[in-house]
Amino acid sequence: MRSLLRPAPRVVAGVAALAVLLPLGAAARPDRLPVPPYAQGIAAGIDGRPVVVPVDAVASHLDGTGVLAELDVELHRAVVADPVRAQESRDWLASGTVPGAGTRWEQMATRAMLDLDLLVLDNGAAAAGWNPNWRYVWPRDAAFVVAAYSVSGHHAEALRVLQHLRSLQEPDGTWQARYLTDGSGAVPDDRGTQLDGLGWVLWATWVWARSGAPDDVRAGLASLRPMLVAAAEAIGDSVHPGQGLPRPSPDYWEVPEREVTLGTAAPLLVGARAAAALLAELGEPGHAAGAARVAVALEQGIAAQFGRRGYPRYPSRPGRDSAVAFLMPPFAAADPGVRQAFRAARRDLTVPGGGLAPGEAWRDDGVAWTPETALFALAAAASGDSRTASRLLDWLDAHRTPLGSLPEKVNTLGQPAAVAPLAWTAATVVLTLAVLDGAALPPPPAP
Repeated sequence: MRSLLRPAPRVVAGVAALAVLLPLGAAARPDRLPVPPYAQGIAAGIDGRPVVVPVDAVASHLDGTGVLAELDVELHRAVVADPVRAQESRDWLASGTVPGAGTRWEQMATRAMLDLDLLVLDNGAAAAGWNPNWRYVWPRDAAFVVAAYSVSGHHAEALRVLQHLRSLQEPDGTWQARYLTDGSGAVPDDRGTQLDGLGWVLWATWVWARSGAPDDVRAGLASLRPMLVAAAEAIGDSVHPGQGLPRPSPDYWEVPEREVTLGTAAPLLVGARAAAALLAELGEPGHAAGAARVAVALEQGIAAQFGRRGYPRYPSRPGRDSAVAFLMPPFAAADPGVRQAFRAARRDLTVPGGGLAPGEAWRDDGVAWTPETALFALAAAASGDSRTASRLLDWLDAHRTPLGSLPEKVNTLGQPAAVAPLAWTAATVVLTLAVLDGAALPPPPAP
């Protein structure tokens, strides 16, 4: 989540409450304040880095490429109608697979893959987006890019993203919320550590290790061994020994928290399980056993503290949250109680125009968020519910930008809004289509 404002409770806001959000003279009803689009998408630049295509441009891509075919305005650094660069783009796409090829979602999948290709830089930095406030490496988003690359045949490039994440890891094994894309390890602000990044990077490594040739996997895991050990220990350090839950941390909502959230606890459970399995494969029985003990503690803590209330955002009070998807396949084995909570969350978090809000505690503005919608599609697909997955994919497909990219949000007018493309959404759509195609995406095993 990239909001610059802390979410308010899901209640009808009055004029005073909206005053801080509205420009002077704006109407005081959320449904009359549609979130605007910030970009149509991205395209190849002359230096190999993407450029943002503005919302008011008339533009299109050469078929099957990230290169612009035409552009009605001058766009600094953009490549336009370059056959050499276009062929490079097509060759990259052909070097792997396009999940969903031959289905009604093929165009969405192709553009999602091409957008990811542009957002992953030569040094392995996977940018969350390319508008200024998104032009950073979030470990969470980058982890999903690794998984999408892994299931689409771009195994070596997925490893390069993992190795870049390894280079950014803090001395205590954690990751900051986000980093500059230059590989320096510098951060753009003081958001600080976000613990869920630990779980997502470990999960992405698990997915990567299940998708490549055995020799390549062995060599890659050996190079990642220090990262895996440090991340596993950091998860253990974060978990309260008596409660079985981690300390409070911002999660994908990107806001400070005083209480642990499901959005932090669930990814750490997934990560601890992944670490236990990966470290065993690496011949690290002591570290593997330690990660397994942490995974058991987290599993018990989540079941006791969150499960008793139907897996809400906070263990102390009710309130649906889309993070329940993190306890569903392909992140964890199927569980009847979690599945029931997942279905209830989909019902309660679906906004009037379709798509999902992040949670019941999020502001009640009618805006749908595509990462959450795509996550529910992925969980449905991995649980064998292809009907729900297909409906959500259709909604995502219908709300792409004119240039074909998947935006971060869809506003109350049903229009693509905020940044486009968003790497997290694009990667999750690719993963969903791969699962529907029959790709194996097993969850890390419980110890």
